[in-house]
Amino acid sequence: MPTRQVPIIVRLLYFFFAGLWIGTIAAEIGWICCVTIVGLPLGIYIFHRLPLVMTLKMPDEQMIPVGPYGYYRIAPPEQSPPLPARIVWFILVGWWFSFFWVNLALILGVTVIFTPVAFWMVNKVPALLTLEGV
Repeated sequence: MPTRQVPIIVRLLYFFFAGLWIGTIAAEIGWICCVTIVGLPLGIYIFHRLPLVMTLKMPDEQMIPVGPYGYYRIAPPEQSPPLPARIVWFILVGWWFSFFWVNLALILGVTVIFTPVAFWMVNKVPALLTLEGV
């Protein structure tokens, strides 16, 4: 069962009046955390929550029924490349490419016509940073 999403009109209003500015601050803090290796887990956590912070998009956690009593567990994440490949990607490309990607998404988000593209770009930040779930 997918999580319940906030109506798109509420998400758009939130994005224009608060999410864009709060999300910008969160994205920059997350990026700074990712550049410092010690802060990398916090930075990745922030980037995973960036769609929620900027656009009120709830995480797409798929729940799988377990047993006859209605217990649920979260489905395993999509397959990712091996960890060494993800580390090399992060060091060579991910940290700087994600910075430009986030800032381009924020610039596009200011325009009304490219806001859907900005929403999509924000949702892709964790995958661009570390190839997670690609």
